[in-house]
Amino acid sequence: MLQEEGAGELWRRILWETQGIFHRRILLMERSLDEPISEVASRLPVVFDLLKETEMGEYISFRPDANPSEIRSRWCRGHRCFVGRHAGQIVNAGWVGTSSGTIGELGREIELAPDEVFLYDGFTSPRFRNQKIQQARHAWILRILRDAGFRRAIGHVRLDNITQIRALERVGYHSFAVMGYVKLGPWRREFSGLP
Repeated sequence: MLQEEGAGELWRRILWETQGIFHRRILLMERSLDEPISEVASRLPVVFDLLKETEMGEYISFRPDANPSEIRSRWCRGHRCFVGRHAGQIVNAGWVGTSSGTIGELGREIELAPDEVFLYDGFTSPRFRNQKIQQARHAWILRILRDAGFRRAIGHVRLDNITQIRALERVGYHSFAVMGYVKLGPWRREFSGLP
């Protein structure tokens, strides 16, 4: 956490969690697929593809923090994973749901309209970050989804992850809602509103 999110976030979580207070906030972002989708080139040669069920072991090796039973559950619910490979190995991946979206940080599902998709759990290997791989994957996926008849893509990002927010804005997303919760012991209050 210190390496990826910084000392400030680590300190805030220590203070909150040692006091039994939990606080999560995410920003919901959307992108119309009716608007032009610009080509985005990553700084490294990357080949994008849909992950096959037979390649799940490769995905688990790429994301050792992933829960294999949760990954199988996503697959069974019809969610699919799109990956980017550099020199044959997965360096970036993200999931797409077409009937519902999983917001893992909040423990919630959101229902989608028939022409909406939910992009979530995007991840780039730390040593391949800042190479525009995630943005290139998003642009590639958005064109596939548009061609399949979808009209709106929805995603989410932690409210304090400015780098990821800016990366999504560069491929045409804009924020439309904030969701989250505050929890103290057994008490939990959820909230949502405009950004």
